[in-house]
Amino acid sequence: MIETHCLVAGKPTAGAGRLEVRNPYSGEVVGTVGTATATDVDNALHAACKEPPKLTRFERSQLLARTRSLLEAQREDVARLMTHESGLCLRETRYEVGRTLDEVERDYIIQTLKITKDKKKTADMLGISLRTLYNRLAAAPQSKTVGAPE
Repeated sequence: MIETHCLVAGKPTAGAGRLEVRNPYSGEVVGTVGTATATDVDNALHAACKEPPKLTRFERSQLLARTRSLLEAQREDVARLMTHESGLCLRETRYEVGRTLDEVERDYIIQTLKITKDKKKTADMLGISLRTLYNRLAAAPQSKTVGAPE
């Protein structure tokens, strides 16, 4: 069973208590989470409204690469966790984890491409073929990543 704390701006808070998380299919308690107080919510909103740190394109690409690497290493555990908390079958949650990995990878490719400004150099840096790079870019949602403001 997984137990998590109430987090505000990445830091644990005492919160208002605990809430059981149940698998909607079986009713089994699969974990507990900390609940927030009104003050916790105010603090979370204040923290969320602060200006985010300025990252260079290189830092963004490295952050996306690290995110993808960590998720890839734990993909089965994440899929199983999603199954427990959502009641979806494991096949579906594995698919969702794969979709997330694809999205992070596409964003990583795009950030790297913005740095190099050269598709062949980007493909070489990422260790993929130019054809693979084109295929992955073609699958990227244009409004979310390619056309997003910098």
